[in-house]
Amino acid sequence: MEAGYASQHYAASFAEFGELVRLPRSGIHLLRRTAAPGLCDYSGLYPFVLARDWAALKDDFDDLRSEDAVAAVIVTDPFAQEQVAALEGRFDVLHKFKRHFIVDLTGDWRGQQRNNTRQYARRGLEAATVTVCPASGADGEDFWRIYEHTIGRHDVTSIAAFSQNALVAQLATPGAYLVKAIQNDEITGLMLAYQNNMIISLHLIGVTALGRQNFANYALIQAALDWADKQGAHYVNLGGVAGNQNDETNGLALFKRGFTKDSRWTYLCGQVLNQPNYDRLSGAAAGTGFFPAYRAPATVPPKAECGA
Repeated sequence: MEAGYASQHYAASFAEFGELVRLPRSGIHLLRRTAAPGLCDYSGLYPFVLARDWAALKDDFDDLRSEDAVAAVIVTDPFAQEQVAALEGRFDVLHKFKRHFIVDLTGDWRGQQRNNTRQYARRGLEAATVTVCPASGADGEDFWRIYEHTIGRHDVTSIAAFSQNALVAQLATPGAYLVKAIQNDEITGLMLAYQNNMIISLHLIGVTALGRQNFANYALIQAALDWADKQGAHYVNLGGVAGNQNDETNGLALFKRGFTKDSRWTYLCGQVLNQPNYDRLSGAAAGTGFFPAYRAPATVPPKAECGA
């Protein structure tokens, strides 16, 4: 059974953001969205996509070409960095996007942790009771209440901000696990993780003000790592930084780097499906380096007619 990011159930959690499309060769799920009146584009699911055959992706993208299509873009699986890098030259855009911090449980992963990270994790685990169990949609209300603060504090926007309904569906996805921190009968932190074969990906984390004071974020990740190790998993993906830039000097990157020295790259992979449509929508934004250019932050697509 497909689990986690590979699951149809996970893909369906994004249905409110666009029409779901599954590419037949690569098996990747995309969202078909309105790019402008009468025009559409395709985007991979957050935070990255899994493929059963990366070499088939170009043919899948080519099949999306039409009079009303504009572009397709995805972020690739960090555990496929070698296969994706081998596709250089086949797409209009293919470049390193974000570094994901990876804990290799087959090695001395505890020895890679920084001393202050171990200290904060220990203090967090002493302050709260932390448990790991299969996730359920019933946890959605509590998780959303806490995650809303994360959205506000880190200015999370677009599809990464989700919705409560989307979060409930993601909690109910096969392979989903919930890490929960409780202090004085109060939930101080929650984390959603997905297991797919021997890889566990930490998907979402939210902590309360009390949780931040008592290092609940460190405790949640440490508990997840200890649990994953006992499960016999090989890797835990801590994820990358937020936003559209790979800023490894920000606090989130420094926090994750405290747990591991290992990393893998995701790639941004994009294809223009109709050049006249793309040029018309992009306009002055074409030189921003963002892909697709017309979706660059603060860019408002101009009106266009279908097939124009």
